[in-house]
Amino acid sequence: MRSLRAAWVSSAFAVFFATGAASGQGVDDCLACHGDVKSFEGNPRAAQLVVAPDQYSKSVHGVAGFDCVMCHEGMGEGPHPAGRKPATCASCH
Repeated sequence: MRSLRAAWVSSAFAVFFATGAASGQGVDDCLACHGDVKSFEGNPRAAQLVVAPDQYSKSVHGVAGFDCVMCHEGMGEGPHPAGRKPATCASCH
């Protein structure tokens, strides 16, 4: 059972890494806007949209080397389209 789970997790990581690489959108690209609270002045959702770069780099996802688009699928350069999908946590969690 353990080896089956390990294989599944390895496969999921491979898919996510391939997806992130194919999009061309890296963490630095996302943090260019989402790392600066000034980018969201006047937006009532600003607290949900801003990610401190140093906190991300120390987070589980940052340490694992995940690009934002590995979970936030379909995101490209902003401004992002309305009706975008939420992050896909269930793929791993």
